[in-house]
Amino acid sequence: MSRSERFADWPRIGEKRNMAERSLTQKGIAALKQGNRAEAYRFLAAAAQKNPRDEMAWLGLASCLDEPGKKRFCLQKVLAINPKNTTARRLLARLETSAPSLQAAPGAAVPPPQPPAPAASSSAEPERPPETQLREQLLQKSPSPRTSAGAKPPRGLRRRRRILLPVLILLFLAAAAGVVGWWVFASGFQPLAWVRGISGGPTPATAPEGEAPAATALPTEVLPPDGDPGFQQLQQFGNGLILDMALTPDGRQLVLATSLGIALYDLDGWLEGGAPALVRQIPTTKAATSLAISPDGGRVAAILETDPQDEQEIIIWSLADGERQAKMDTARRLQNGQPVYDPVDARVAAILFSPDGGQLIGRKSPLVVWNAEDGSFVESGPTGWSNGRLVFSPDGSHAAACEDVEVVLWDAADQPARVFPVSPAALPGGCGGLAFSPDGRWLASVSAGGAVDLWNLQSGERLDLPGSILEGEETPPGLSAAFSPGGESLAAGFSDRILLWRPASPGAPRTIPALEPPEKLLFTSDGGHLLTLGQGVLRLWNLNDLNLIATLPGYENYASAAVSPARQMIAVALPEGRVRLRRVQDGADLALLGNAQALTALGFSPDSRRLAVYSDRLEIWQTGGGMEYALEVQGDFQALNPDWKSYLALDGKTIRQFTLPEGAESWSKSFAEDVQHAVYAHSDVVIVAAGQNYHFLQAGDGQELYALPAGNAIDQVAYSPDRRYLAYARDLDATIWQAADGAQLASFPLDDNEASFDFTNDSRFLAVSDRSGLHLVNPSDGSETFFLERCSGAMFSANSSSLVCYDPTGDRIRLLPVYQLSGRIELGSEVSNPAGLGNHVARWIFLPEKGQLLIFSYDGTARLWKIP
Repeated sequence: MSRSERFADWPRIGEKRNMAERSLTQKGIAALKQGNRAEAYRFLAAAAQKNPRDEMAWLGLASCLDEPGKKRFCLQKVLAINPKNTTARRLLARLETSAPSLQAAPGAAVPPPQPPAPAASSSAEPERPPETQLREQLLQKSPSPRTSAGAKPPRGLRRRRRILLPVLILLFLAAAAGVVGWWVFASGFQPLAWVRGISGGPTPATAPEGEAPAATALPTEVLPPDGDPGFQQLQQFGNGLILDMALTPDGRQLVLATSLGIALYDLDGWLEGGAPALVRQIPTTKAATSLAISPDGGRVAAILETDPQDEQEIIIWSLADGERQAKMDTARRLQNGQPVYDPVDARVAAILFSPDGGQLIGRKSPLVVWNAEDGSFVESGPTGWSNGRLVFSPDGSHAAACEDVEVVLWDAADQPARVFPVSPAALPGGCGGLAFSPDGRWLASVSAGGAVDLWNLQSGERLDLPGSILEGEETPPGLSAAFSPGGESLAAGFSDRILLWRPASPGAPRTIPALEPPEKLLFTSDGGHLLTLGQGVLRLWNLNDLNLIATLPGYENYASAAVSPARQMIAVALPEGRVRLRRVQDGADLALLGNAQALTALGFSPDSRRLAVYSDRLEIWQTGGGMEYALEVQGDFQALNPDWKSYLALDGKTIRQFTLPEGAESWSKSFAEDVQHAVYAHSDVVIVAAGQNYHFLQAGDGQELYALPAGNAIDQVAYSPDRRYLAYARDLDATIWQAADGAQLASFPLDDNEASFDFTNDSRFLAVSDRSGLHLVNPSDGSETFFLERCSGAMFSANSSSLVCYDPTGDRIRLLPVYQLSGRIELGSEVSNPAGLGNHVARWIFLPEKGQLLIFSYDGTARLWKIP
C-alpha cells in the first residue's frame, strides 16, 4: 500500500506538536501586545512555518508587518483558513481601499515593456512564483543550494516543451500509431497491476532490475474522455461543519448554517434531555456561512460561499416549506450592460432583517439594504462602518460597530455618532464581539485584548464589571458576547473560557471552561441554558450548575478519522472525546467507544479487531465494544508501533520505548539537542527529530543507524515498499536517500515545502507533489520523467494502476490510469470531478477491493465514491 495509506491508521504525535505550535503563537501575541514586534515576528513566523494553517499566527504576522504586499499575503492566508475571520476581512478591505491605484490616468503615457534582465550566470535558479518568494521572506526561509542531480528545467522551458510536444505528435501521428501498434502486439503494453499485500492479499511481485514485470492485458473498460466526471457518489457521512446558528423568535426552533446547507431543529426535546429533532434541511451548493431569521420567524436568509474570493450568494427561504423566496442582487454595478461581481466591493460579512422584516441589511462598508421580498438593491447606508462585527439594537434605532480600539454607535435618526473607547487592555485590531441588551439600555463589547466593556447608553458611562479585564502572559482573546432574553445575564466568550455576569448586581463572574473557542453565544428563551458554537461544534450548557448537557449529534471531524486496514470501518473522534465506529459501505453505526476525554490519537490494529485511543492514557478497545486494557503513559506519548508491540514516549531529551501490553521500558536513547517528536517509519525503524537532524534508530534496541538533515515534517518521510529508498522535503528541495546507509541519491527543487511523496508498489517510481503540480521521478537518480500541473497530494492506488491527486484551483479530484512502458511511466486519460467536492478536501484513501475512493473534507464530512 502507499506510504500515505500505511501510516494513516496509526496514532500520531499531532496533538503534542500542535501544543508547541500554539505556544509559539501565544508567545508571539504576547510580544505583540507588549509592542515588541521584532520578537513577535520571530515567534509567529516559526509558528506559521510549523503549521501553515495556524490562523492566529498569520493574523499576528499581518500586525507585525508594514509593507502592504506582505500584510495582504498574511491576511489572505487567514481568510483561506477561516473565511469567517471578520478581523482579517476588515483589515484586508481597508488595505485594498488605501492602496494606490495601479490604473494609468487618461492620456498618460504608458512606459514600454522592458526586456528581462540578463541572467547572472547559466546556473541561475529558475524564478519561483511571487507567492512562493513572499512566503520565503515572511517565514525567513532562504532557498537551499540545489544539487545538479535530477534538477528539473526552468518552468518556462517545461511549458514550451509541453506546447511543442502535441505539435510533434500530430506531425508524426500516423507513423507513431503504426509503431506503437506493432509494439503492443509484440511485447505488451500493460498497467502496473501488482497487488500490494493488503488483508492477506497477494504480495508485491518484483522484477529483475531494468526489466518490466510480466505483461498483462490492457484494461477492457473504456475510460471516459477528459472532463467527464466519471465518479459516482455512493455514500456520505456527517452533517457538515456548523458555521452559524440562530433561534426563531419563539425560542423553540434552532436554525443552523452548515457547510452543506440550512438545518432546522426543534429545540424542546434537547432541553428536556433528549435529542433535537431535525425538522427540515435545505441543501445548498455552497457553504452557508452566516444567517438571519426574520422577525416573524417565517423566513431565513443565508450567505453562501466556499472561498473568500468566491462570488457570494445571499438567498432567502421559507422555513415552513424550504422554498426559495428571493435572491439578493450582490453585483451592484454594470459593465457593458452586464452585472459584475467585485469580491472587494460586494463582500458582505453578515446579514440581518430590519425590525419590520421588509428589508435585508448587509453588514459591510457602506451598509447595503435589499428588498426582502424580491432581492432588489435598495440603497447603501452610511460609509465608514466596519464590515466585521456590527449589531442593531432590538428596536432597530441604533447600530454599533467595532472600529479598532473603539465602538461607534450610530443613531438611525441621523443624530451624530457617539464613540466609546474600549479598555486600554484591548489589543489593536478591534473588539471580538458586540451585544445590545434586550431593552436597548446596555451595550457590551469583548475586546481581542481580553477585556469586557459594558456601557449605559443613556449616560454613556462604563459599568465596572468585576473580573472583566483578563490579565496574564497569555491573555485569551475575546470572541463573542450575548445577553439573555430578559437582560438579566451577560455572557462573554474568550478562547479558553466563558464568563457570566448579572449586570443589575455585578459581582465576580461565573466561569464555564470553553472546550473550543466560542465564536457565537446564544441564550435560550428561558435564560436557563446557553448555546455555544466554536470550530464547528455546537454545545448546550445548563446555567444552573454550569454543566455541559449535550453536543449536537451529527458533526464529526472526519479530517482526523482513521480507516481500518481492511477498509471496512471508519473510526472518528467525536467533539465530546469519544470515538464512533461506522461501516464504510452504508454508514451504519457499529459502536461508540471511549471515556469522553480529549483525544489526541487513535488507530486500528493490523487485524482491524482493536482500536487504540490516547487521551491522558493509552486505551486499547475491542472494535466490537469494551475496553481491553489501559496504560498510564510514562512521558509524552509519541507513536504506536504498527505491529502493536510497543509505543514511544518523550521524556525531555530522551526517547523511550515501552512494550505492549506490559508497559515495561525496553530501551531509551538520549540526545544532546532538544527532541521535537518521534515516529515509527515502519515497525523496524524509529525516526527522531532532534535539533537540526533526523536520527534513524533500530526499533528493536534503539541503536542509531545514521542521521540526516531534518526536513519539513517528520511524519512525511516516505519509505519505498522495498525499503531501498526514503524521501522527504527539506526546505524547498525534494530529497531522496539510500535507506541502507543514508547516502543522498538526488535532490531537486520544489515550488513550496508542503510536499507529499508516494512510491509505486515496485519502488521503481516516486510521485512527488507540491501545490504547483506532480513530479514523477526515478528514485535512483531523481531524473524527472513527467510533470503534471495542479496535482497536489498525489497517491497511487493499491496496485499502482491508478494515481489520484487534488486540484486546489478547481476543488476537484483528478484520477489518472498509470501505465508502464519499457521502464518508463505514463499517465492515461484523466477522469476528474470538475463540479468540485466543496469545502476543501483533507485526504483520500483507496478501497482496493471495490474500486472506490473515500474522500475526507475539512468540513467534517466524508464521501464514498465509485471510480471507473
